[in-house]
Amino acid sequence: MTQPVEGPRNFAMFLQKLEDGQLLLDLSAKHFELCQKLSHLAKSTGIAKGELLLKVKLVASEDGKVQVDAEVLTKEPLSKRGRTWLWFSKGGNLVAENPKQQPLFPREVPPVAAVREVPDAQEPPRGV
Repeated sequence: MTQPVEGPRNFAMFLQKLEDGQLLLDLSAKHFELCQKLSHLAKSTGIAKGELLLKVKLVASEDGKVQVDAEVLTKEPLSKRGRTWLWFSKGGNLVAENPKQQPLFPREVPPVAAVREVPDAQEPPRGV
């Protein structure tokens, strides 16, 4: 004799039964933490992405028992980092200046030895 099909039950009720309700509490806490981080990062960068993953592993035995193992995973948003452009030197190291380009300031400019005074503005200009 076959068993009658009951149809699907409420999945939230199933989650409440797992780990005596602890799984649902942990899932809610992870969801809240992820939302807080998304909100904070979206305000500074304009957009933020994250993921909340619930893994439920079911193993049924022939005597009618089902072992249920659950795992809650989050993928938190990544904050944007700055980008740096570097060049390879002839020796194979990374340097900040392009070795194929002439330096902008090829020599050291010595400091001024003495400060000159500006002539008084009321004096007539000197002829050249």
